[in-house]
Amino acid sequence: MKLNFDEIKTTQAAAYILKKSSSSRYYLKLIKLLYLADREAINHLGLPITQDTYVSLGYGPVLSKTYDLLSNEPNPEFPSYWHNYISNPSNYQITLTNDPGIGQLCLAETEVLDETIEKFDQFDRWALVHLTHLLPEYHDPGNSSLPITIEDILNALKKTEEEKSQILQKMEFAASIESVFSNDCVHA
Repeated sequence: MKLNFDEIKTTQAAAYILKKSSSSRYYLKLIKLLYLADREAINHLGLPITQDTYVSLGYGPVLSKTYDLLSNEPNPEFPSYWHNYISNPSNYQITLTNDPGIGQLCLAETEVLDETIEKFDQFDRWALVHLTHLLPEYHDPGNSSLPITIEDILNALKKTEEEKSQILQKMEFAASIESVFSNDCVHA
């Protein structure tokens, strides 16, 4: 199952997290919070917020395309939405440079983000690395990376076969349309 990465929603979710705690934080902690939020959104809403793909790296599971945005310098010929609002890392930290708002996030998604912040923001980045190493879908890739599938996450969440089928159908539908409105939420 491959969804269409939503850079706008991902940027707005990242900015939302940055605004809730401070406008600057370690990017490793941010990417862990985004992963945990996507995992919760899959569990409760049947769709991830970012629609990113996931991989296991040495520091645990990450959102693949979001990690690329954090790791790569902006391309002036092809500016990204992300780089309009979030700085390049400096001393492993990123800052919110402008507020993109939350217009693409629905109310249920902001609630998932709030719950994730409430549950995990007190942990430092290394505690979050340790915590995400304990997730059942994570497998140590050594010096490489391993994909984490939606099915891996659904199995880790102990979804029944019927629940998995319903969620995967919802994701297939969402992937087949340009704008994902199938998550049954009211926009914030």
